[in-house]
Amino acid sequence: MDTRRRTRHGKKPGEVRYLTGLSAAIGLLACLLAGCAGPRALTPPRTPGGCPESLREGVRVTASVAQVTVPDGVKAPSGSVSLIAGVGRRVLFAVDVPRDLPRVRLLASSLDVLTFGGTLAGWARVVVPAAAAAHQSIQVSDGLLRVAPFFPGERLGPYTEALDLAVVPGGASVAGVALRPGRMWDDSGRPTAPQDLKVALIPVLHLKVQDVVGATVRLDFTALHRGRAGERWQCSVASDFQLVDHRSALPDLWVLQPAQGIGPKFPVLTLYSQSVGAFPAVFLNPAAAAGFARWLSETHAGRVGDYEIGLTSKTATTGLKTASKDDLGRLEVQQFGER
Repeated sequence: MDTRRRTRHGKKPGEVRYLTGLSAAIGLLACLLAGCAGPRALTPPRTPGGCPESLREGVRVTASVAQVTVPDGVKAPSGSVSLIAGVGRRVLFAVDVPRDLPRVRLLASSLDVLTFGGTLAGWARVVVPAAAAAHQSIQVSDGLLRVAPFFPGERLGPYTEALDLAVVPGGASVAGVALRPGRMWDDSGRPTAPQDLKVALIPVLHLKVQDVVGATVRLDFTALHRGRAGERWQCSVASDFQLVDHRSALPDLWVLQPAQGIGPKFPVLTLYSQSVGAFPAVFLNPAAAAGFARWLSETHAGRVGDYEIGLTSKTATTGLKTASKDDLGRLEVQQFGER
C-alpha cells in the first residue's frame, strides 16, 4: 500500500508546484506574445515637490508656425510714422501625453513663450478651440506670452491650441523715405515726360538689420497623484522653435536693381538732389516698383521731377553714379534687405 502524501486532488506536492510554475510561465509567455503590458509606474521624484521622471520624460510640447494676417487695428507703436516690420504668426501648440502614462489630476497649468531676436507687439488671440477663451487669461509683453490655465480641465492628456501673434523682428530702426510716383502714362499709353512726372516722398521707419526670431515654449503644470493624497508635483517641459524666418523678417519695402547685380552688396536705383542728397528709390509695394521700372525702360530718363536718377555709389562724392541705358532697361524688383 502506497503511504506517500497526496493532495486532495490526488497529486503529489511536487507535481502541484511543477504544474503551478508551468501555468504561470505559459500565462506570461502568452501575455508577451499578445503585447500586453501594465500601466507605466510613476517613479517618485528625487526631491520633495519635484517632478517624476516618467512625467518629465513622457510629456512633450511642440509648436508649429504659419503666416497669418494681423488685423488692421493692431499696430506696433512707433510714433507718428508706422514701423514697417511686424509680421503675423499663427502658432499651433501641441501637448503629447503617452496613453500608458498613469492618470494624474491637474491643479494648475500655464504655457509660456519666450522670444529672442524679436519682440511681441502686445497682441494675441486664441484661435482653436473657441471655448478656450472663456477660461483663459492671455498676457503679452515684449518678449513673453503667457496663457493660464492652458489645459481646459483637470486631466493631463493630449491637447492642441492655436494662437495668433504679432511679432516684431529685432534690429535697430532707421528712418527713410519711400517713393510714390504720380501718373506715369496718359490715356493713350504714352509715358509721362520725365520733367512732368510728379513724385512724392513718404517718410518710413524700418529695421536696419533683419534677422530670424526664435522662441522657447514652456509648459508648466502642478499635478496630484490620484492614489497618494497630498503629494503634489511641479513639472516643466520645454522645446525651441523658429517663430520668424529671415525672409519673413524683411520689411514690406521694395527696390530696383540691374539684372546683372542682385543683392544688398550691389547698387540699387537711387535719386539725388542737392537739398536732400542721394537716397535709394524705395517703394511701398512691388507693383509700384515694377511700374516705375517699366517707365524708365521706355523713357531712359536721367531725371524725374527735381531729382537725378542713377545707381548708388560708395566712391562718388554725391553717392550717385550714372546708370546706363542697359541698366535702366533691365531693372528687377527686389525686396528690401534680401540676400
